[in-house]
Amino acid sequence: MSLPFVQPRLLRGYGAEPPPWHRGTGDAELEELLASRERRLARLKGRLPAALSLARPCDPLASLAWLDTWTTAHWPRAMRRRWADPLVDPVGDWPRAGGTQATAYTMVIDLGVALGELTRCLAPAVDWGVDHFDDHAADGVGSFGRAVLLNPSDAADTPGPAVCSPIDLALMRFQATARGDFDEPFLAGLRPVLWATHRHLYVGPQAN
Repeated sequence: MSLPFVQPRLLRGYGAEPPPWHRGTGDAELEELLASRERRLARLKGRLPAALSLARPCDPLASLAWLDTWTTAHWPRAMRRRWADPLVDPVGDWPRAGGTQATAYTMVIDLGVALGELTRCLAPAVDWGVDHFDDHAADGVGSFGRAVLLNPSDAADTPGPAVCSPIDLALMRFQATARGDFDEPFLAGLRPVLWATHRHLYVGPQAN
C-alpha cells in the first residue's frame, strides 16, 4: 500500500506564484520580475537563517556561500526527482504546474532572484535587463530575449557581451539536487558578469 504524499516541511506554507515569464518573455518577463522582486525576497527570507541578509547593505560573498550551504543542506529533503524532469521546459511548462510542485518551482525562482540581487550588491554596474544583444541573436544563445543580469551601458552591438541568468543557476541547482548530483558553487556560475571587475575571486588576489 502506498503512503499518502506528505508536503516537505521546507515548502509548507511557502505559497506559490507564477514565474516571471507567465505573461511572456522579454520586456513582460522583466516587468513581472521587478514587480515581484521584493515579495520573492521576503518569502524566501522567511525560510533562511536570520543572520543571512539578502538586501543592501550586505556581504554578498558571504550570503552567496550561505545559499550554497543552505540549498545543499535542505533542498535534498524537499525537492522531488520527478519535479526536475530534464524534458520539462521551464518557460513553457512551469506556469502550468500546480500544488506542491508549483511551490517548489516558486522557491527555485525566488532563490534565483536573490542570487541576482546579491550579484547587484557585488557588482553595481550590473542590473536586470533583457538580452537584446546582436551577437546572442545571431548565435542563438539561450538567454536572448530573456530577463537576465547584464551591464545596461552595453550597446546592442557590443561584441561578446557578458550576461548571466541567476534564475537558470537556481534551476540547475534544483535539477542537480533532485538527481543527487554535484553542482558548482553559485559564485562560479556568476562568473560571466563578475569577471571584468572581480577576476581576483576566481584566480586569486594577484590577478591583473
